[in-house]
Amino acid sequence: MSTLRPYRLVHYPVAGECLLKVVHLSWHWDWRYGLDPALECRRAAEANQTLEARAAAIVDSINAEVETATTAINRRPHLLAPTDRLGPADRDRIRRDLLTVQVGLAMLGALAAKVALERYRGNG
Repeated sequence: MSTLRPYRLVHYPVAGECLLKVVHLSWHWDWRYGLDPALECRRAAEANQTLEARAAAIVDSINAEVETATTAINRRPHLLAPTDRLGPADRDRIRRDLLTVQVGLAMLGALAAKVALERYRGNG
């Protein structure tokens, strides 16, 4: 199992406020692949896609780039080699990380709603 890497989730409920939560992810969400887990969660939601399907799409996309030696716009061409081909274990780590990020963002949204309700009750 790979080591866990901290990832900071940021939520801006209203102007001038910021909520942060650090979650730990197991896959390499670094600049090499040009992917961000929060953005991938949003893409899955916009496409009405499950996190399992999104993880599979990410793996398929990277593997296709490795096999054809072409790269996506947001990836550097010389950084993906045949050794970067992803397998089922990577897909599972990506899915779990997407789930971790989605739950973390939901927690921040719920916390923001709770704070807003408490403020509303205090001003009422």
